[in-house]
Amino acid sequence: MIEGWYHALGLIVVLGYVAWAVIATARGATLELFLAVIHRDMGAISFLKQRLAPVAGVTTLTQVSCIVSALGAYRYTTTRKIGKLWCFVLLTGMFRALFYAERLALMEVVIPAVLVLIMTSHFMRNHRLLMNLIPVIGLAFLVIVFSVSEYFRSWIFYSQSGDTSFVPWVLDRLLAYYTTSFNNNALFYSQVTGSPHPIYFTIPFVFDFPGFSSIFGAPSFGGLLPEDWWFSTLSWYATPEFNNSGSYLTPIADLGLIGGLTFWLILGISLGYVYRRAREGSDVALIAYSTLFLGLLELPRFTYWTLGRFFPAAVALIFFMGHSMTHDHSPVHKTSHQRHELRGFSR
Repeated sequence: MIEGWYHALGLIVVLGYVAWAVIATARGATLELFLAVIHRDMGAISFLKQRLAPVAGVTTLTQVSCIVSALGAYRYTTTRKIGKLWCFVLLTGMFRALFYAERLALMEVVIPAVLVLIMTSHFMRNHRLLMNLIPVIGLAFLVIVFSVSEYFRSWIFYSQSGDTSFVPWVLDRLLAYYTTSFNNNALFYSQVTGSPHPIYFTIPFVFDFPGFSSIFGAPSFGGLLPEDWWFSTLSWYATPEFNNSGSYLTPIADLGLIGGLTFWLILGISLGYVYRRAREGSDVALIAYSTLFLGLLELPRFTYWTLGRFFPAAVALIFFMGHSMTHDHSPVHKTSHQRHELRGFSR
């Protein structure tokens, strides 16, 4: 079953990227533009992003890459084969991080793969010191990815307008991404609590769904689109350059105290169920949890699971897990020895 899902979803991703490349070429994306980004020409990445702008229904297909990466990693642990589709999603994630300034796209394919490899690794479980250092290694990886992407992005401008060296500047900027998210979340709560408003920031995937605005009208905050309203609010009270809205208070601001707590309770129970199944030895749950795990890491900045970009993966995961439950012949569970090893991962 896992092999079939790996190839089916991998094919969908490849078709999505091929179609996206054809459209980008028709829009004027050329090799010279990509070289300009590598050479760090001023404004090159913004100009290229215009040519690579998402296309509804096309770039959507690429958003199941996270599952393909988790499946590819699991497939490697069982067959020792490095799949071409797995390599493809990892390379395209790196491509999007560098040329589209989309670090999240790289994290979406790296985090699931790494988590699967760690949780199924005999070597890691037998070396407790290395296992305990994983959070530190992960933080170092985050700093490296952020630094490289900012070097080809914002540093091009700031290196010419200030006297700060790159290392302290990029560390301050990384810290600002998280600290401002908490402040922005409190700002959002104070601005909308008690006044009628659309619950866009809690469930943006619903409002961003193709055709929703045509049928029900676009969500509005005081006559402004959510993005415009948020930019205006940040311009008045914070810094629009750091525009993450946070997560923890958003459902409470949109749904009230009871509704917001219920929202987090449902999310927590759902994630806890998948995690428990993974601990018990379910291969499918392991892949699902590895895909969902990025949302936990991103909670300080935003609620990743309710973004439109995650919706295709969420739908695929529902079918993936549902299919495993209705096909007893599928290799969903590990042997008892392997289940014991998986439980031992967290001991």
